[in-house]
Formats: sequence, structure tokens, C-alpha cells
Amino acid sequence: MMIGMIPFVLILLAVRFLLLISPWYASWQYQRESFPEDPYGFTVEDRIYWSGVDIEYLQDSSLSIEYFDDFRLDSGEPMHNERELRHMEDVKNLSEGFWFAGRVLILAVVILATLLWNLESPSDVGSLCSPGPGLQ
Repeated sequence: MMIGMIPFVLILLAVRFLLLISPWYASWQYQRESFPEDPYGFTVEDRIYWSGVDIEYLQDSSLSIEYFDDFRLDSGEPMHNERELRHMEDVKNLSEGFWFAGRVLILAVVILATLLWNLESPSDVGSLCSPGPGLQ
């Protein structure tokens, strides 16, 4: 069972790591010469700034969707339309769900590893699953 959990733990940790480094990654990507020009006229600095706003929302579990109410373009329009805001909420819910599942799996792996570490011999693994004395 524990062996089956390890790939999921590694994937969930990798997703969390990607979210952690995403401000750096977005900045690096936007500054590459081969990165396409923005069709809406945003500068590289604008793109880095606005991606940082979105990334901060995804990284901070205490922020609600109202966080975006304070951010407006130079024209006064909201940065995100309703469809984009729903998408941001969906992405946040999904990433927080993954992180919760990851913490549960990590805890389970730690508990199972601790139980296995304390066994006298490999043949005692069966005793972890069988009822104790008097419970048979």
C-alpha cells in the first residue's frame, strides 16, 4: 500500500514545487527573446506584474476571489472578466485540493514507514494487518 502511495506523493510535491517557483518561471519565460509579443499590447513588465497577481492568489489560501477587485487596468477596467475569475477559482480549488490530498498522503506514508521501521523482522508485516490477541 505504501509503495502505491509514493508516486502520488511525488507528483503532488512536484505540483506544489511548480506553484512555488512559478513567479520566477513566469518572469524568466516573459523575458526570453523568443517569447511571443502580447496581442493586447502588454509590456514584459506588465506581463510579469499581472502574472504575479494571479500567482499570489493561487499561493495564498487565505485570499478569496474578491482579491481581484482591487486590480484594474490603466483604462479602469477589471483585469479579469467573470469567466476568467471563475477559472481562477477553479484552479485555486483544484490546487488546494491537491495540496490537502498530498498532506494526507504524506502523513499516511510517514505513519506506515514508522510502523514498518519498528518491526522486528520483515515477516512481521502480516501482524500489522491481523487482529491482536483475543480479537480473533
